[in-house]
Amino acid sequence: MLADKISVISGGKVFRRIKDLVDLYYISKVIDFEKGELLQTLESSKRSLDSFDGFLHRPDELRHAYEKFRFTGNVDKPPFEEVYSTVKSYIQDVLPQDE
Repeated sequence: MLADKISVISGGKVFRRIKDLVDLYYISKVIDFEKGELLQTLESSKRSLDSFDGFLHRPDELRHAYEKFRFTGNVDKPPFEEVYSTVKSYIQDVLPQDE
């Protein structure tokens, strides 16, 4: 599940699947990130990581998608900046090094 979500936000689908970014925010609170395990899971499932271009270079578009996303139930929506910075920090080991 974690590998799928990170694979999605690494590519162009991140704007259509903003829920994966939200899920990673909450997952980061309870599951340690293990780069080796992630890469092994991606390889065995024939998936890969893309460039993270949208995630890293189009935060305004991500914010727009996030603001349109509706949380169900009686849940306070965390600020976009908190979600974005938490996820970026959580997955930093797989982000392109020049970032």
